[in-house]
Amino acid sequence: MDPTKGLRGQPCPPPLELLGALSSLLIHDLVNCVAVISGNAQFAQLVLNDPAQANATVESILKAANAASDLLARCRNLRRTLTNSVPHGDAAEAVDTLVRFQEAHPAWSLKKASKLSGEVALSAQWIGFAVQQIIGETGVDQGSLKIARIDLETVRASRPSMALGAAPSHFLEVKIVWVHQKPFSLDQIKSSYSNLPLLAVNELIRIAHGAIESRPGPGKTHEVVIWIPFT
Repeated sequence: MDPTKGLRGQPCPPPLELLGALSSLLIHDLVNCVAVISGNAQFAQLVLNDPAQANATVESILKAANAASDLLARCRNLRRTLTNSVPHGDAAEAVDTLVRFQEAHPAWSLKKASKLSGEVALSAQWIGFAVQQIIGETGVDQGSLKIARIDLETVRASRPSMALGAAPSHFLEVKIVWVHQKPFSLDQIKSSYSNLPLLAVNELIRIAHGAIESRPGPGKTHEVVIWIPFT
């Protein structure tokens, strides 16, 4: 059965929401599988001189590993459907979300281009979440937000190596700028599980065919730039 289709053609929640709803159960079952594998692996070291006991222990390890593999295989097709499944949103709503954030944090200024409208590949809720998580990670209390609509060539000039998916013609650019007091990089976060909220931000932007970049700014400033395609 296609996990993205409901019973008898009835609508089904988006794949991202399905994975979120299943995550607690998946984590619970995978933790149990890993515990069985780890416990039996330690026990196997103690019974190496007893072939019968060692074989039984290895069979328990294989059984738990196969259960974990089967569980992940059942989720694989659902994960593959995530591309283009992140809910889109209106650029104006995203701007309004960031304006409300700035009003609640007046030490952060906000500058936005006029007439920012049109559908973008990520909802206002997720764009606001991304900005809040990044600002929280910087550890600073003040800075500036700059929001603009830019074209594809401007993005390519800024980041030549960016994978652009279907290469949309315009992007919503959200730039977070602050005076840095310590080195700041997103590279480690993108490749590890050290910060799950920021890892989720990076994955959402990737699925939306956007990009995020951390780089030095003018003078003593540092900036994180988010590009979200207009659809």
